[in-house]
Amino acid sequence: MKLSTKGKYGLKAIFELSLHVDEGPIPVNMIASKQNIPEQYLEQIFSTLKKSKLVKSVRGAQGGYLLNEEPKNITVGDVLDVLEGPVALSQCIIDEGCCENSNDCSTKLVWEKLKKGIEDVLNSITLQDMIDDYNFEDRKLVEIVKATYFNPKIVVVDETTTALSQEGREELYKQMNRVRDNGNTVIFISHDLPEILDKSDTITILRDGVYIDTVKSADVNEDDLKKLMVGREVTGDYYRSDYGEKVSDEVVLSVKNVTVPGLIEDISFDLHKGEILGFGGLSESGMHLLSHR
Repeated sequence: MKLSTKGKYGLKAIFELSLHVDEGPIPVNMIASKQNIPEQYLEQIFSTLKKSKLVKSVRGAQGGYLLNEEPKNITVGDVLDVLEGPVALSQCIIDEGCCENSNDCSTKLVWEKLKKGIEDVLNSITLQDMIDDYNFEDRKLVEIVKATYFNPKIVVVDETTTALSQEGREELYKQMNRVRDNGNTVIFISHDLPEILDKSDTITILRDGVYIDTVKSADVNEDDLKKLMVGREVTGDYYRSDYGEKVSDEVVLSVKNVTVPGLIEDISFDLHKGEILGFGGLSESGMHLLSHR
C-alpha cells in the first residue's frame, strides 16, 4: 500500500483543522500556506471530505473549513478511507473475482492479515492522538502563524522565544518582519538583550513599572540598556559567587536510575537539606516530566 499525494495532503489538512478546533473556520489559503499544499488541490480535497461529513464549510470573509466532529471522534482510518479507499495490498482482497485462484490462493491469507493489521492501526489513531503527540514548539509556531495571518495592526510577542529552538526563533522573526513590512506594529518583549538589539527598531525601557526612556536600537549597546534598566553602571562580578559550595551533607531526597520508557531514561539526583535543585534543558527534553512522575 502506498499513499497518494491526496491522502498525505488530506491528512495534513484535516490535522491542521484539529489544531484550531475551538477557533472557528480556518481559511483554505492559510492551511495551504502552512502545510505547503497547492490551494486549488486543497479545495478539491476538502470538497471530498465535506461530502463524507468529516468537515463542514462556512462562507463569507471570515469563512473557511472546520471539523464536523471532535478530534477524538475522527480516526486516521476515517480520513484515508474517504480519500484513498479501502486498504488493499492485493486486488484480490477487495475483488475476489479478479483472480481465478482466489479461493485457493496460498498467499491470500497473508494479504488479509496485513490488511487487518493496517486497518487496526489506522483506526486506533485519532486526530486527538496526533494533537497530543505534537511537540510544544510546533504548537507555538502554529499559533504564531495564525496570530499574524489576518494582517493585525499590533502583534504582542511576549517572551515567546524562550520556548523556541533557533530554527523556531527564525520562523518567529520572519513573521515579525512580515507584520512590520505590511506597515503594522510588533511589540517585542524579551529578556535577551542581543535579540532585542538585533530585532527591534526602537527600544522602550521600564524599571519597576515606570517608563524610563525610548531609544533607537542602532544608537545603543547592551551596556547602555543595562544601565537604563538598573539605574547605574553594571560592572564587575554581579552574579552570585557561592555556586558550588556545599549546602548540607543531609540528603532529604535521593533518586536513582529512574526510567519511564519513551519519556525519561536513567535519571539520578540527590536533594540536600536547604538546597534548591533546578532542572534545565531544551523544549521536549523531558525536564517537565520529572515533576509528574
